[in-house]
Amino acid sequence: MGLWLCASPAGAAAPGDPDPTFGTGGIVYYSLGSGPSPTARLDAVALQPDGKIVVAGRGTDSNGHDSFLVARLNSDGSLDPSFAVGGVFMPQLGSGSPAFSAAHAIALQPDGKILVGGEANGSPSGFMLLRLKSNGTPDSDFGDDGKVLADLPSDGPDYPIVNALAVQPDGDIVAVGTAVFSESTHSTNELMVARMNGSYGSFDGSFGTGGAVLQQLSPPSITQHSQAYAVALQPTGGIVVAGSIDPGLPVPMILRLSGVNGALDPLFGDAGIVTYLPYPGGDTAGSFGGLAATPSGDLIGGGWAFGQNIAGEPAALVKLKGVDGSFDPSFGQGGKAVEFLGAGPNPSARINSVVAQPDGEIVVGGFATDANGDHRTLVGRLSSSSGAFDSTFGSGGEALRQLDSGAGPSSEFASVAVQPDGKILAAGLAGSRVVVERLLGAQTSSGGDGSAPGGGGGGGNQLGPQNLVATLSRLGITPAVFAAAPSGPSIAKTVGAQVSYENSQAASTMLTVLKPARGVRHKGSCVKPSRRRRGKRCTRWVAVGRFTHADKVGLNSFRFTGRVYGHKLRPGRYKLRARPRFAGPAGQAIEVGFRIVR
Repeated sequence: MGLWLCASPAGAAAPGDPDPTFGTGGIVYYSLGSGPSPTARLDAVALQPDGKIVVAGRGTDSNGHDSFLVARLNSDGSLDPSFAVGGVFMPQLGSGSPAFSAAHAIALQPDGKILVGGEANGSPSGFMLLRLKSNGTPDSDFGDDGKVLADLPSDGPDYPIVNALAVQPDGDIVAVGTAVFSESTHSTNELMVARMNGSYGSFDGSFGTGGAVLQQLSPPSITQHSQAYAVALQPTGGIVVAGSIDPGLPVPMILRLSGVNGALDPLFGDAGIVTYLPYPGGDTAGSFGGLAATPSGDLIGGGWAFGQNIAGEPAALVKLKGVDGSFDPSFGQGGKAVEFLGAGPNPSARINSVVAQPDGEIVVGGFATDANGDHRTLVGRLSSSSGAFDSTFGSGGEALRQLDSGAGPSSEFASVAVQPDGKILAAGLAGSRVVVERLLGAQTSSGGDGSAPGGGGGGGNQLGPQNLVATLSRLGITPAVFAAAPSGPSIAKTVGAQVSYENSQAASTMLTVLKPARGVRHKGSCVKPSRRRRGKRCTRWVAVGRFTHADKVGLNSFRFTGRVYGHKLRPGRYKLRARPRFAGPAGQAIEVGFRIVR
């Protein structure tokens, strides 16, 4: 196991260039596999509040089989020796014959613990969720000694795989992916969404069937395949999932589930589903691999799609309105942007990861072919309002590099993250080695054509705050006893109680309404009673609804109507929890109590 530092040519640094303070010349290669032909790849990257970088993927074990891989890097790209063993946690979590396992997703909890999702074979087989402490050791309070390797509570598939993770404002964990059902003649895939308790890893029985939703979205056929690769949480509580369905060929798809029970949201798209078919008159195939919610609540999906009469596989981007899933006509062509980013005889490109910046720009990562048809890494930046690539970044909005110098070179980014200072982290593989690159990314005017960002919120030339985590103080609500408004949204100009707080920087704050419920003391926490959890009675607070507020630096104030999700709160005691997010992990939550009266 080792690492290589790669130097880049000297010259004036510009947005999209490798960051010279990271590794050597902005790029670090890591050889993390073992066995007779060691290989590894990274599928996920996340940024800690202290600036350290967590990556996850898979690397070969001593027998040459894939094993779980989690590593932590210092801000300069070196492996962090305070994490696991020399900065790397690489156990074989599979127990089958032969044993194999792999990590595909990372999510950071507010307490600093690290969630990693993926797969591992054995009995049960597939679904793997691991939680590590900040020092890289498994957290024994979570699942079975830090691991949840479980059959799904609903009608169990043969092999469920976790491809993406998200942490809700109330701490619960959303895991999405694919559930494989093997049969004697063929196999089918169903979209999988599970929700779990953020403290212990138990499945949330109020969601789907026993904590999991399995959806076969494709029409009946011999090859039914529905798969999920990305997830985004909306301030309204909706769970948005991106992937593909297969009505003959895999088609890019985005859907929304209710955050209450996991049902498809009939107010979104067509009965909860939006499909992307850019080539009328010919078959379309492809998938969405990346998904992000913009500060305004809209959705950006990225992936790939090709048509029957189209040469190559162009990258695909769409923008959906967050309210109903309709395509935003101001973005690209009717909400859809097909980009031929690749070169060569069969130009191809794929977007594997999408990140929405607070300034209204979008960062994407993946690959595009070069003149020889080989894969090279792609990082792009574009406007979320118009879909135009940012001409100040890289070459016409794109940074394309071949990071593998071997025979038949191939390199690709699987995941990107944006630091609060605008620098971009990209993780993936170059040949048989894993690679992490950091690019300069000074924030510029959103829109690619010098226009200001749409939807309000100030100019796009401001560099913004350098704090990694936004912080709130002095949360208050006046009056603390009031009647809920008979109609309208959660926030109004003149109706309701006035909520005020101070934010350390411009951010988006999630407001969660909680009500008291009966609980029992278990492992030092107040949890939902069950047959396995008995103890002294206590009061726990459960979420009944959420909404969001766009903050400015300093004092923020708005009126809360006492309504969530279009309904009045019933008379009783409640808490209002505020948690800010600027970039990366959410900040510390603060709470204030209030009462609703008739």
